[in-house]
Amino acid sequence: MSKSNIVKFQQQEVLFPDSRKTELNMFSQMEKSGLPHLKLCQSPPEKIIFVWLSIYLFEALMRDCSGKFVKRVVPQMGIDYRGELVDPPERIGMPYQRAVKYKVDFMVIINDSDNPKTETKIAVELDGHDFHSSKADKKRDDERNRFLMGSMILPVHFPASVVQEDPKKVIDQILYIGSRWNKYFKSLLN
Repeated sequence: MSKSNIVKFQQQEVLFPDSRKTELNMFSQMEKSGLPHLKLCQSPPEKIIFVWLSIYLFEALMRDCSGKFVKRVVPQMGIDYRGELVDPPERIGMPYQRAVKYKVDFMVIINDSDNPKTETKIAVELDGHDFHSSKADKKRDDERNRFLMGSMILPVHFPASVVQEDPKKVIDQILYIGSRWNKYFKSLLN
């Protein structure tokens, strides 16, 4: 095993595919630029998805994208006890602005109009084996999913292994789900 396959995560060395090394290097460059919230991306899969979503946003802006439109991508978004979004702190160790009931790996907000009533909120969870395999983990995830759905936030789970194998497929699925729900929300207003 070459050193290029090993990534430090939570004080452990983790085997990681060489094919994803490019995204991790891009993330490091983005981190150096000082963009807020980047340090909140904790695992390699979270960093990879953030890079791919950033690439999508950049391409959409370059094309003056109409149709599906990602308004925001926020890692470690909090959801308070009323189901409202709470932006994460600017730095690790700082508290959220108000108490949160749940945190999600990413909040992706999609809206192709200026009407906030058609906004689609997708809570993207990247499920690693260590945190989503026991009965207690499953029960906790189910409770959180019900709370999110009751708050008009769509929970979408992806195994971390899928992110490592094909991050573009994950992004395509997030955008597909978001665009379908956004279209549905718009139809309710007509």
